[in-house]
Amino acid sequence: MVKRIFVGLLILAAIFASLIFIFQDSGFVQRIHYLNRITDFSLSADTVETRIWAWRAGLTGWLESAKTMIFGFGPENFNVPFSEHFNPQFYRGLGSETLFDRAHNMFVEILVTMGILGFLAYVGIFFFSFKSSSKIIRQANSPDGDKNLKIFGVGFIALLIAYIIHNAFIFDTSANFLVFFSVLGAMTFFSQTARTDQGGVSLQGKFKIALVILLIGVATLIYKTNILPAKANYATTRAIVRGWAGDFSGAVEKFKESVSYDVPGKYEYRHRMTQYVLGPANSAAITPEVGRAVLDVISEVQKNAEERQRDYLPYLYLSRLNIVLGKADPTSPFNDAALEQANRALAISPNFIRTYYELAQAYLNKKEPERAAEYFQQAIDLNPEVGLSYWYLSIAQFELGDTAGGLASVEAAQTYGFALGEIELLRLVNVYRDSNDFQKLAELYKRLTELDDKNPQYFASLAVAYANAGDIDGAVAAALRAGQLDPTFASEAQAFIRSLGR
Repeated sequence: MVKRIFVGLLILAAIFASLIFIFQDSGFVQRIHYLNRITDFSLSADTVETRIWAWRAGLTGWLESAKTMIFGFGPENFNVPFSEHFNPQFYRGLGSETLFDRAHNMFVEILVTMGILGFLAYVGIFFFSFKSSSKIIRQANSPDGDKNLKIFGVGFIALLIAYIIHNAFIFDTSANFLVFFSVLGAMTFFSQTARTDQGGVSLQGKFKIALVILLIGVATLIYKTNILPAKANYATTRAIVRGWAGDFSGAVEKFKESVSYDVPGKYEYRHRMTQYVLGPANSAAITPEVGRAVLDVISEVQKNAEERQRDYLPYLYLSRLNIVLGKADPTSPFNDAALEQANRALAISPNFIRTYYELAQAYLNKKEPERAAEYFQQAIDLNPEVGLSYWYLSIAQFELGDTAGGLASVEAAQTYGFALGEIELLRLVNVYRDSNDFQKLAELYKRLTELDDKNPQYFASLAVAYANAGDIDGAVAAALRAGQLDPTFASEAQAFIRSLGR
């Protein structure tokens, strides 16, 4: 019976694999996301490529010394070798996934973070689990064994194989971790031979004392590792909710409360607070309230930098926080502090492209566009297919007065997928206005009206550009549209149209 079930499952698996191979390029499979995902076996797929890059970075770091090979970098520290050996191809623009704190492969992660000793212990779990499953099958095959147990032994082997395949491409979570240990418990139960009841053994006094001490220890541990983190996490969620409601000061206070618990999650809480405060801090002008919040965040993130000196991320956050404080004054010491922190991040992760952006921005704050252009160019050299790097380079080139070079960089940015938004188009408007290129100005204002077709000023400016470019019909239509959107433009639009001889 068991053999027939096992053979049947193998046949079903073979049929499924064959159908996937045959129909992977069909329109039906391509239209359904889940089918498309499981039929994509390409090694060039984004998720496959990024995993391979992450594994390579981790293993390269693991091979650094005998110490890391034997003991690893420590649990939860995969981000250290990943950052130090970062592959610039990870960065493809804003929103790119550039931080792997997990290897997405438990075997690689255990090897890198816990060394050979931890890896052998981890593999040992599977070795003895397979051994226990085999024991169940042997017991079932014995003359006096329970034949019904055989299917459990075969099932446990299948579950172990599935779990190993799962862990080769992802990391453990609470969901699959609980299932795995439940399976191990059941496996242990079925693999034990029946025992006769030897009768209860009364607890001696010393065992009772040990039990009391253990209960106190467990209660303390629960408070430290469950209750306090839960309170800190709740405070963080309240901060996020207050932020959604526009209560900036209330959100900041709740973030401060979350980090005050001093629990293991404080690293993430501090950075989450940083991300929130940077929102209003990146605006054109910083209010005194936001400025004070930025200074508070700097002191918190500095603790992260001190606690994790091989982690570039706190230094990068510190650089950005100082940049927003120094953007209004080229002589501000905050700009020098930003350069100092960014250079520390660069020393840890020389290939991380975002660090070059921070260094360049600090130099733009200091009114040194030539130095900024150097760092933007280095970012391009690391990964020439990132359109954002070319756009940033164009900003520095325009400030240097290199209009031709800046426009060439803008073209390159668009070639590599960078989409010009409203802010970028307005910046280009200033460039073409200085050169009196009205044809280009008309094109830019036309795109602005497409992005925001309710803005009368864009249509008014488009009308002027059309008129100067010789497109009278276009100028009249744009002027009329501006008057329709805002009646205060109506009389001015009519006077403009009359001036064109219409």
